[in-house]
Amino acid sequence: SNDALIQMVETSQKMMSSAVVKNDLQEFKNFIENDGRIKENSNAVQYVYNINMNIYDQSGYQVNPSNVFQKIMGDHYETFKQFTSMASMLGGFNVWSEMLDNEELIQSQYDLLDGKWPTTYNEIVIVVDKNNQISDYVLYSLGLKDPSELENLLDRYMKGEEIKSEQVSFKYEDILNLKYNLVLPYQKYDFDNDLVKWNDISKEEGFFEKVVKDSLELEIVGILRPKDSASATSINGSVGYLSSLVYECSNRTNSSPIMMYQMANPKYNVFSGNDFVTIDLSREELNNYLEKYILTLPVETQDAARAYLQSLSDDELKNQLSTYLGIDASYEGNLRKLGYINYASPSKINIYPKDFASKDTISSIIEEYNGNVEAKYRITYSDYIGLFLSSITIIIDVITYVLIAFVAISLVVSSIMIGVITYISVLERTKEIGILRSIGARKRDISRVFTAETVVVGFAAGAIGILITLLLIIPINLIINWLAGFPINAANLPVLGAILLIVISVILTVIAGLFPSKLAAKKDPVEALRTE
Repeated sequence: SNDALIQMVETSQKMMSSAVVKNDLQEFKNFIENDGRIKENSNAVQYVYNINMNIYDQSGYQVNPSNVFQKIMGDHYETFKQFTSMASMLGGFNVWSEMLDNEELIQSQYDLLDGKWPTTYNEIVIVVDKNNQISDYVLYSLGLKDPSELENLLDRYMKGEEIKSEQVSFKYEDILNLKYNLVLPYQKYDFDNDLVKWNDISKEEGFFEKVVKDSLELEIVGILRPKDSASATSINGSVGYLSSLVYECSNRTNSSPIMMYQMANPKYNVFSGNDFVTIDLSREELNNYLEKYILTLPVETQDAARAYLQSLSDDELKNQLSTYLGIDASYEGNLRKLGYINYASPSKINIYPKDFASKDTISSIIEEYNGNVEAKYRITYSDYIGLFLSSITIIIDVITYVLIAFVAISLVVSSIMIGVITYISVLERTKEIGILRSIGARKRDISRVFTAETVVVGFAAGAIGILITLLLIIPINLIINWLAGFPINAANLPVLGAILLIVISVILTVIAGLFPSKLAAKKDPVEALRTE
């Protein structure tokens, strides 16, 4: 329903607004390059730059950003896109992913099933899972399955019809040598001699045919699969490309006529044909202008749009207004739209530690960096391995507490049983106690006899338990190694731990036998001798 859709939008906006943190990565990159310690503890440090990759297959179908979500959501797609920052996410999941520059690391994580490893900027690879499969979403996104099927599937789903999963297969040669065309942002604009500005021609008929001859041609040259021994992989999508492609795109963009003209005339807006307009309005005036835009939206979405706009800062509101008026708010905004990359300021930095110890060292270095710089330069980072291990640790702790509870119950029960057994032993040996007392044994001597017996029982029980544990460790480690796919000493029993467990067993049996041994010591010798 529309109400549910609006609620989803509002919830998404609140979550994203509260989660967004801006880092000064330019300063942090300088620190990484000059300090050197982070690189020493890393297999790779990847600087990621925002680049608009408009990729088409040979038929002219746009495969990136993918329009699969647009096909699925239909009319609702535009509702979301109008006033949510989720629009970029709705363009599709990350099917295309930049590969690390560390060739040795990549080859240690993936097997080459067919083809060859990419060596130049226009060579890309397909990544399958360990079962040689890729998802339907990727097949639709790459144009390997007809995206028009999605609309029919959605209609059938909404009608409650049963949809059966269809398995399709491809030969390696069907995938290898597939070609795609990368159209850069500047290629979407054509110069208008009369108005002295650049017009967007991307929606015009014949756009693809017009620009494809000058576009970058990408070719699938290899098919990769994660190695069974790889505990982690570095390609996040299903299509991997080299970082040299980013540099090639940047070089072409910076040498394009529109980019050169814009950079030579920083006060002139190449899209409007006029100088940049500075929006200097009060908050109330901004709201009044944007209210006109809100009134053009469907009635059921207007309240959600107002709530979203009210959550924005003044600068963000000005950007929204500049979009509504058809002007760009700044020279920097035009550069971003045209795909300009400032290599000194990456949009994201991915750090791949060598091992867990290196991860902790890198975290300490970042904390040290944060302590030595002003608040505006401090880095907030995501430790994905730490988050994963934290979740695993919580699960293990819960399981440990449950096992401790069961062990505590079993110890109490076993202690009671040892006390009962010792008491039965006292009853069966009453006459023996009387004989010992009659020949001069003291009460403490009688108590010591039974205490010694409990010590022997406790030591024997503890030793047998340790022996069984050592024997069980062998098959347990074999099973874990088989499931994990690599050798790991998961189960082990330290020598000190084994000794402590035996000591604890002895102490518990002695405590359990205290009452029966005291009872035996207090028996009257005469009465004990009369017992049959």
